[in-house]
Amino acid sequence: MGETLSTLLDAGKAEGAVRPDIDPRDVILLIGYLARLEPAEWDTRAHRLLRVIVDGLGHHT
Repeated sequence: MGETLSTLLDAGKAEGAVRPDIDPRDVILLIGYLARLEPAEWDTRAHRLLRVIVDGLGHHT
């Protein structure tokens, strides 16, 4: 999983779409947080939090 994620991040960095300071472990740790959600929170929080994670990976100038 790390190798595939690294390939995707490298491609995004080459296009300027992904922050240059992100590595695969950063992404895995961020997404791992979603596993800590209580089942009752999943429907109300998971999509929004994943969007925050994905938006945060973007390279903003």
